[in-house]
Amino acid sequence: MANSAQLSLMALAGLSVAIVGYGVSKLAKAGLFQRVLFDVKPVPSDKVWLVKSYKGKYNDIHTKFQALFKVLGDNKSWDETVGIYYDDPQEAGANNCRYAIGLCIPASADKLQELLINNGYATVTIEKDLPALHCTFPFEGMLSVWLSLFKVYTACDKEMKKRGWQVTKDAAVVEITRLGVTEFYFMLDVSKQLMNIRAQAISS
Repeated sequence: MANSAQLSLMALAGLSVAIVGYGVSKLAKAGLFQRVLFDVKPVPSDKVWLVKSYKGKYNDIHTKFQALFKVLGDNKSWDETVGIYYDDPQEAGANNCRYAIGLCIPASADKLQELLINNGYATVTIEKDLPALHCTFPFEGMLSVWLSLFKVYTACDKEMKKRGWQVTKDAAVVEITRLGVTEFYFMLDVSKQLMNIRAQAISS
């Protein structure tokens, strides 16, 4: 699972740049003053996930999403992206972090599934009732991403300590993003299918 200390440093660097270019109101909308509250709930299992797995630097994730959007073109039959992050950069090494990115789509979106599968994305069906530490955070572009790295992951560490939870080697973070909001699921034990996706990660 991604290390909160290292992510916080990355976030602070990005945030310092953002503060120069954005007003306080935009920072507030992006989540600067957002209180991070947690509950425990299952990872959603009512949609099909189509993802492609990679191994490399988390800093390169945006290029993988750009490649996904290029494949999608003008197709608008989706409204949620998904990112799955498996490794702590301090333990795995910055160049060896495994992750997967893609879409959450309705099972009825047959043509979109076919398009993504033909472009190397794998279908994943999440097992039901797999509990995770869950929270939400605003999504207003990259500024929200930097803020979430600093606020959400730090808050998650504190919440896990309060609950007496220990991160395992089979942990992962799932981020599901739709218009205006990202949902974070901190999974201590991932499903068998997500383990398989992790094993398929190739160097980017």
